[in-house]
Amino acid sequence: MPDFDVVVVGGGLIGMAAALSMSKMSYKVLLLDASPQKTDFNSNKTLVLNHASVNFLEYLGVQVADLNDHDIQKCIVSARGHLGRVRMDAESVNLDFLGKSISYSCLFTGLQDKILTQNNLTVKHSAYVNELKISNRVQCKVGFEASGEQYHTSSNLVLAADGFNSKCRDLVGLATHMEDIDYKCLVARVCMKSYPDHVAMQRFLAPGSLATIPISDNSASLIWTLPSSIVEIRESLSQKSLISIARSELGNSASYFKEIIGQPESYSPKLQYAEKCSVPGLVLLGSAAINLLPITAQGLNIGLRDIIALENILLESKTISWDEYNATQYNKIRKQDHLFCYRQVKYLQKIFSHTNPPLNFIRSFAMSSLSILPMFTGTLATKGAGYSP
Repeated sequence: MPDFDVVVVGGGLIGMAAALSMSKMSYKVLLLDASPQKTDFNSNKTLVLNHASVNFLEYLGVQVADLNDHDIQKCIVSARGHLGRVRMDAESVNLDFLGKSISYSCLFTGLQDKILTQNNLTVKHSAYVNELKISNRVQCKVGFEASGEQYHTSSNLVLAADGFNSKCRDLVGLATHMEDIDYKCLVARVCMKSYPDHVAMQRFLAPGSLATIPISDNSASLIWTLPSSIVEIRESLSQKSLISIARSELGNSASYFKEIIGQPESYSPKLQYAEKCSVPGLVLLGSAAINLLPITAQGLNIGLRDIIALENILLESKTISWDEYNATQYNKIRKQDHLFCYRQVKYLQKIFSHTNPPLNFIRSFAMSSLSILPMFTGTLATKGAGYSP
């Protein structure tokens, strides 16, 4: 008999959510977290949870409304140098919000606090997987080091939520498709004045993009996704110069920016996906399965949809044994969503990265036309909220 029903590798947001989901299904769960128990959060990172993700987290017992969240009622998409803009509105699709913005640290703390209340969930900190074997009977053998000690355990199912450099993925030899792209993200928090604070904006530049995510009544997060060479130059600029650039790139809609709060941060995103996101005994979740540029704010939401699909298959099969049939079903369901999101990011990145008069006219005409079609904007709003139109 296995030591655990499920072993979850990775103690980040997706790993903790997956562990809570399995615990809620009354499975005996082991969560392996590479970080020490106490984590010092000092980050400007803001996350966007769509409507479906908020509902799922609250189903897990994490009340997002108690974590200093901020509603996003509208989203406006535009492109520098183009006429027209696409507006998505929660009210038009009968939702109370499209999504919520929340700080990484608040959501992490909310998940961590809920983890501590689960009697059937064991957490090992400072833990690193170094062995993963899956037998023909779909029983997994997991070797790991935790706080300098070596351990071996067994389970019916391993959930790999250990990021885009997934050790579990490598141990079982699952190949990945990686795009050779030299981009960085620059994140800054800004103080604002006279701003419609429930409106998120996404503006495509040439190349790259700039997103504005409201995080309170008088502040927002700016997220530039640009070629690394541009970000590296901007990292050396004064905060006053960065505000000036943001105003230039956003135009009239940036007149509400007052000043940058704190120190801007940068990180290098990856654009990749696993060729298979599940095999018997193993499921890849979140960034271990797919990692995107943050221009569509889908990273965390995709990972939560992974968990929902996993839970639904387990409920249908009424067994924890993750065999070839379950793995095939999971791949069929999730691969379509993964590839759609991947291709969407690639398409948006390319379509607005080239500038010439004929293309500008076509794109401006298309955006202006689509912005006045309720069926199109309603479909986008429903999809952005995390539901199938």
